[in-house]
Amino acid sequence: MKDKEKVTLEMLQAKQKELVDGALAMTELAEKQEGEKIVERAKDLEKLGKELEALAKAFEAQAMEDDKPVVHGIVEVQLTAGQTARIEEETGVHMPFVGIQSDGPFMLQYMPTAAPEEIEALALKQAREAVLKEQAERESRENAQAVLKELEKQKNPDLQKMVEKLKEDPDFLGGLMND
Repeated sequence: MKDKEKVTLEMLQAKQKELVDGALAMTELAEKQEGEKIVERAKDLEKLGKELEALAKAFEAQAMEDDKPVVHGIVEVQLTAGQTARIEEETGVHMPFVGIQSDGPFMLQYMPTAAPEEIEALALKQAREAVLKEQAERESRENAQAVLKELEKQKNPDLQKMVEKLKEDPDFLGGLMND
């Protein structure tokens, strides 16, 4: 990643998918009982996990940087009962408020004239993103758990020790297994 490149949620999700796909590929190696290759792949996955962690930290730092010149941060806007109901009907997410990134005085001037449709569209977008994120995390966690169970079945003591060590690591798979 270049120093100036902006980290997006899509980049984080892609790296997370790469990590999970790599872990799933280990299942094939486990079925073939290729212990050496499994250990090698586990090291690659550890590296990917660190890359994911670095991306997440860069994403967080970037968000903090974006807020530096701004004192306000996020403005919470209360949705109407109708807006909340429509968003919940479409996404399953109960969202009485939407968080809008404040860019200082401009946001304060703009908010009183913001069209309710714009606010609802933003809330709907955030609700959809929340659903996708939750689904991706759940699927990733389930896939990772399945891979770990397969690896635990192997008769390789070194591999079993490594799996136990990984399961004890709170940062394993970017903390995905902690939820």
